[in-house]
Amino acid sequence: MTKPIMEWGSTGDWKVLDRLRSTKYQQVLLLQLQSDPECKCVAKLADKDGPTWRNLFNEYMILTTLKSNDHFPFPFEISCDLSKAALCVSFCSGENVLSLSLRDELDAYHVKVVMRGLLAALDYMQSFCIVHGNLKPEHILFDKESEKVSIVGFGVSQVVENGRAAYPRGFTREYAPPEAFLERKSLTAAWDVWSCGVVMYALLTGYFPFDYSRHSWSQSRDTLEIPVSSSTSLEAISLLDEIFVINPTLRPTAEELLQHSYFHSGSGDE
Repeated sequence: MTKPIMEWGSTGDWKVLDRLRSTKYQQVLLLQLQSDPECKCVAKLADKDGPTWRNLFNEYMILTTLKSNDHFPFPFEISCDLSKAALCVSFCSGENVLSLSLRDELDAYHVKVVMRGLLAALDYMQSFCIVHGNLKPEHILFDKESEKVSIVGFGVSQVVENGRAAYPRGFTREYAPPEAFLERKSLTAAWDVWSCGVVMYALLTGYFPFDYSRHSWSQSRDTLEIPVSSSTSLEAISLLDEIFVINPTLRPTAEELLQHSYFHSGSGDE
């Protein structure tokens, strides 16, 4: 990069195109290289006295491992001074699938494309024992023109060796699996698989599959019934049934789910 990222957005090589997110402790900026308008990147700046600045270093390390795959942002650099930390990553085209869904821009065909790309990305992550830990529509980008799916938001992600579990660092309740509420040390690769199921269900129906304020989880049952609409294809229902297995040790991997008939049939594409 041509200028230290702590100075981005002030003067010189880069200019701020958009403020993608702004909270008390963190800003996310879309930047453009003034000498080359086609060159864009995303800069995340966090106050060092806030709760999120360490997440930037964690995200950089995770993305460095995943940088050879185009489902993920490429990590350019990270730096810090006495008051802030800043992470620069490549710009991923598309829009988060929550926004697309709220505007009714994702039909059954697009949901299938999103899920195929999401599970392909998850399969690549699982080959490095990386668990995202907070998969949700806001962290999934979809470019409808190119049909490219990207995953972002790796601030609480961890490397969890197969056969082991870790303490989750933070998650969104509606997308967390049953084990998050049954055990303290519950983060495994199966966590992300469950989250993918919730994302798929929400995109297809507009609702969450479970009411977490009322649901009582128990691993005494292996599976559970979920309400589905009459417009949901049988293949989609079958895939969701395979994902929503309460016991995480029995939940399929992303690689196994990609072999499901849902991805190899024309049903639900209209």
